[in-house]
Amino acid sequence: MVGRSARNPAEPQAIRERDWRLQALTTLAKASTLPSGVTHPVGTVIEAVGFLKHAGRTHDHGLASPLALYLGAAAEAERRARRHLERALRGLADHRTPVSGQLRRREQHLFDGLQERAVAIVFSLTTLEAFANDGIPPDFVLHRLNQHSSAPEDLDAQAIERFISLDEKLISVISSVAKKQPVNTTPHWQNYRWLAALRDRLIHLKRRDWRGLAPQDSGRWIWTHVAAPRAALAPWHVRNMLLYFLEPQVPRWLQQFSDLYGPMFSQAA
Repeated sequence: MVGRSARNPAEPQAIRERDWRLQALTTLAKASTLPSGVTHPVGTVIEAVGFLKHAGRTHDHGLASPLALYLGAAAEAERRARRHLERALRGLADHRTPVSGQLRRREQHLFDGLQERAVAIVFSLTTLEAFANDGIPPDFVLHRLNQHSSAPEDLDAQAIERFISLDEKLISVISSVAKKQPVNTTPHWQNYRWLAALRDRLIHLKRRDWRGLAPQDSGRWIWTHVAAPRAALAPWHVRNMLLYFLEPQVPRWLQQFSDLYGPMFSQAA
């Protein structure tokens, strides 16, 4: 699935086959003449361009959206995680004993599944972090009370990016910029807070999260939460939050992500 387009028949032929992760890609609706005097006809592909230096030379390419790269990585990792965890956990609900040793015979699939699911969770939340930082307008000023002194303070875009939590960026900055109700008043917020907490546990892993637990404490084990059905939806929860902020002007890459991965998430365990 990586690198493939959803092949949207509504797109012009000139861009239909291009990669879905491109940051910006469109065609001219009318002929345009550049200052150099060159005229480009209707339908000419217009795209953002990036440059990569390799082996001493500079190469141009279509500019990739980092959000698309991260969310695509999360979705592909989840696809692999689901395949392994389904094999590892199949039939375990039928065991009648409180403690079963069945997973010992399936540990390769279990570990592969947990590994890929952790990647999906981390990259899902990273997508939101990149989105929030990129969405702060250069001239935006956040007026708030200092959390320590309660004195009024004004934070410019650079200070917001460096010092403000992701929660506050989403609530006080991105919601305002998108002219939406604060996102913490929507159903998306509960899913986001759950995802952020689980990602933080994975990134800042504590000893108590993964070792030294007795069987009766297995519900607190981090891998219990990583393997849970809810975790299978992490990339889709992020996609839904992005749609909340971006609609009705949904970028091509996010539309294509929905088309490519929607069937997988609609059938989540």
